[in-house]
Amino acid sequence: MTKKNLKVHTILTGGTIGSAVDASGALNLRGSGPVTSTETKAGGASLSRKNGILTTKAAALGAEMQLSSPYAILSENLMPGHWNSLITHIRGIDLHGIDALLITHGTDTLAWTASLLSLLMHGLNIPVYLLSSMRPLISEAVDKAETDGLTNLLKTVFDSIRAGAAHGVWVPVEDATGGIRIVKGEKLRPAGDLSDAFSFIENDAVNHPEALLNRLFQAALSDSISIVPEPASFTKNPEIFTELGKSPLIQTVSPLKAHILTIRPYPGIDYRDYDIAHADAILHGCYHSCTAPDGTDGTGSLIRFAERTKKQGKEIFLAPLLLNPGKIYATTRHLLDSGLFTPLWDISFEMAYIWLHIRLALLQAQSAKPH
Repeated sequence: MTKKNLKVHTILTGGTIGSAVDASGALNLRGSGPVTSTETKAGGASLSRKNGILTTKAAALGAEMQLSSPYAILSENLMPGHWNSLITHIRGIDLHGIDALLITHGTDTLAWTASLLSLLMHGLNIPVYLLSSMRPLISEAVDKAETDGLTNLLKTVFDSIRAGAAHGVWVPVEDATGGIRIVKGEKLRPAGDLSDAFSFIENDAVNHPEALLNRLFQAALSDSISIVPEPASFTKNPEIFTELGKSPLIQTVSPLKAHILTIRPYPGIDYRDYDIAHADAILHGCYHSCTAPDGTDGTGSLIRFAERTKKQGKEIFLAPLLLNPGKIYATTRHLLDSGLFTPLWDISFEMAYIWLHIRLALLQAQSAKPH
């Protein structure tokens, strides 16, 4: 059976996958500036050797690959401004006739960008794949194992496309056996400290794009947010976000400009150390059991911090929280009963950060409209 010839567009943004070892022995993005969009055709335009590796591999696997790049960074340097550049760049790509959109990305902040695109590109009629690696794969100086790694990565993605991959954002990652597992972008969690192993959300209710988008539009229209998530029946009622259904949110979302202060709990945390003067919102994290310190002793406690936040007219959000009443600890109940926190249910910390960025962008756009 003849394999379908594919046409894909790949956006290069840098990351380890596109890096090489520099003269100091460090991984770096040597000569990784933006590239212009081009098509891989017989006798077509010449590409840099690095980008030629990528398109040549793709051609050998039966795929015509277009390349473009809005920026090239190591992903630990990622800022919301880069997301705005990526959004603008994607808007400028003609996706008609394209079987899939591929985006190379570094691993450090991959889970944040995967969360962002899972919301913004929900409803796009082609799949999107975020390609990353814990080692350089697109370089002139890689060994055979790494060359094979690039081939295996592309082959896995192309096989997925040919098999009729569902629309949405997908992330191919290496599993414990060295094989490649493709997971939904919204289910990806960052790798743990001193580890290259990503973790994944197994709970279907957590980070569900349609539920989160529904709550986004409710928030934008009412300038408030639903404390309790929408019931599972939301998928049977698409009319509640028909505005979204007409076009993926990436086509219309305003630039992400909010300053969101994130705080993670740890033993001995003193909230007097945090300056909220420049924050538009505060996202407070929880331990793995969806808890945070609820002590009220002293001016450095979380309750006192939340009171100070409210007095300054700013909202403090609490996440991640699971909507499971039988497993809510007394400490969490105390915080929620105080009325000082806005809980974000069934959402990861990374997705909560992204959700708040989009929410504030929508509210800003809403307030800018003439009344």
